[in-house]
Amino acid sequence: MEPWECGHLVDRPVREAAHPALGEQGEGGVGDEVGAAGRLAHDPIPAVLAAARPEDVLRHDVHHIAEPLPAYHHGRTALLGDAAHAMPPRLGQGGNQAIEDAVVLAHHCDDPAGYTAARLPRTTVIAHQAVKAARLSLMSSRAGIAVRDTAVAALSKAGPALFPHSFDGIADWAPRSGRMLPGRPRQATVGGDHPVKVGCIGLGDIAQKAYLPVLAFQPGVELHLQTRTPATLDRVAEGLHLPQERRHTTLDSLLTAGLDAAFVHAPTLVHPEIVTRLLEAGVPTYVDKPLAYELDDSARLVALAEERDVSLAVGFNRRFAPGYTQCADHPRELILMQKNRIGLPEEPRSMILDDFIHVVDTLRFLVPGEIDDVSVRARVRDGLLHHLVLQLAGDGFTALGVMNRLSGSAEEILEVSGQDTKRQVVNLAQVIDHKGQPTVRRRGDWVPVARQRGIEQAVLAFLDAVRAGEVLSARDALETHELCERVVRAVQERTA
Repeated sequence: MEPWECGHLVDRPVREAAHPALGEQGEGGVGDEVGAAGRLAHDPIPAVLAAARPEDVLRHDVHHIAEPLPAYHHGRTALLGDAAHAMPPRLGQGGNQAIEDAVVLAHHCDDPAGYTAARLPRTTVIAHQAVKAARLSLMSSRAGIAVRDTAVAALSKAGPALFPHSFDGIADWAPRSGRMLPGRPRQATVGGDHPVKVGCIGLGDIAQKAYLPVLAFQPGVELHLQTRTPATLDRVAEGLHLPQERRHTTLDSLLTAGLDAAFVHAPTLVHPEIVTRLLEAGVPTYVDKPLAYELDDSARLVALAEERDVSLAVGFNRRFAPGYTQCADHPRELILMQKNRIGLPEEPRSMILDDFIHVVDTLRFLVPGEIDDVSVRARVRDGLLHHLVLQLAGDGFTALGVMNRLSGSAEEILEVSGQDTKRQVVNLAQVIDHKGQPTVRRRGDWVPVARQRGIEQAVLAFLDAVRAGEVLSARDALETHELCERVVRAVQERTA
């Protein structure tokens, strides 16, 4: 029982039977509910209720959609909010999810199927959580209530910092940002009920562990695989239940499928050849970093994409990782990123372009202004790079990128700080805010690793652009490659 506007009192019934959405209506009427509320409430509420006329007591039953709808669109009509996914109010997400619906639909006005694909999985999970929260709060068993209340009281005293984690994966949602995959609109090429034909080229560890779990289960995607190793092709395809006609051992065969998009996860050495073929065929292409080991090759690919008016995107997934995108909204006078390994010294160019490039791009993504000073320090022994430090500076900020290939720990730590405040992200999974006392937010148990690392969001943003016919530019990604080349040359000069 709580005060509300215009002098009203609002009671949320404590019996599940009072909610048709969660159980059948009980025998008691409104009067029984008012009487029960009066007996439980503090003064002066019992007296107010006793004086109320029956006609002044309003009852509004709460309903929810028990089984998820098969889609949130039909033709050109789209459903939002409670029309799409009505849920019990105990999680406080009805209005929030309606707002998210509106934001996503704004980017899918010409592609209702893409709106369904983006929203149905998330809202289904949240609606299920809302039902569980409602059942917990509306239980009628005295024993169950006692256990619940005791547990809540104990947690509130012993670990209040744990409560915000119940909203991990809910409250940390953010719309996809155009600054992450810069592009411009054109005529939509794929949409409606037509599947997007996607080719995955190269089936190494990254493709199998990070990208295929996202691509293989996306609604509206027809996945094709290509690798030159037949045994690997059949093993991976069998695991995904892909028919023979979607298995290819040559790029020529894959291109005959009529691709709408391609993901390139082949070794970096063959990126220039593969990406050139795809762009010349007019296929929007997503390339796992880097574009190429040599800057001239990377620049040529970007120029070819612009000449052919075809999308080209580079897999800088950390621009989409929830912990890192949150850092973009934090004061960033000082930025420090470490990405360390154990016992892995490597030849400078391959280490910088294959691994340190993530550090370089993340710093570029986070710096709050123009970079006007770049400095590099490194330790190289017997032609192998042991550790590397990059400093970027500009008006009011300094950014440091560190990689130690002979560290005692394989770790990735990002820190951004301003006056009397710091935010730290550990291994992309744990966010720690420091304002005197640290507040820790860990990855939810059910949050997929690909989502936590930003890979899922990067894939979906690219597919969104394909469906909408938006041409993505890799010009900004090329600037990261140019800075990496500058680092490579600085290391070479120090060891000459």
